[in-house]
Amino acid sequence: MWTANKASELGIDPARIGVAGESAGGGLTAGTVLLARDRGGPAVALQDLGIPEIDDRLGTGSMRAYTDTPLWNYPDAVFSWVVTVCLFDPLRDEGIEYARRLAQAGVPTGLHAYAGTFHGSSMITEAPVTKRMAADQLEDLRRGLRI
Repeated sequence: MWTANKASELGIDPARIGVAGESAGGGLTAGTVLLARDRGGPAVALQDLGIPEIDDRLGTGSMRAYTDTPLWNYPDAVFSWVVTVCLFDPLRDEGIEYARRLAQAGVPTGLHAYAGTFHGSSMITEAPVTKRMAADQLEDLRRGLRI
């Protein structure tokens, strides 16, 4: 972890590093701590998961029960899994595989794959495919956040 490697430069105690996150950030916190564990460090003194979103299968009792609660509920979660990949991108296959595994686990997942694109091609803002990608992303956000 960058923080542990820079501890002396930052003037912090490397034995007192904590990771925290809320909601989706709680899931990222859990993933970060598990990665540190699996890679042999650094040691994490505190893991603070606030209302963590951890299980992508959406099958827990509370996930199925709370379908109309404010801010976050099952219908929101169903539409929150979207993966976008570009045709000529070294990351393409792992994105597709991740989406496939989500779908295989029963998670409703959207997958967008754009022909003729490459990693970073969205920087060519006037290209029709970039405009289509942006419009799709905006629509996914609107649907997922119900706005």
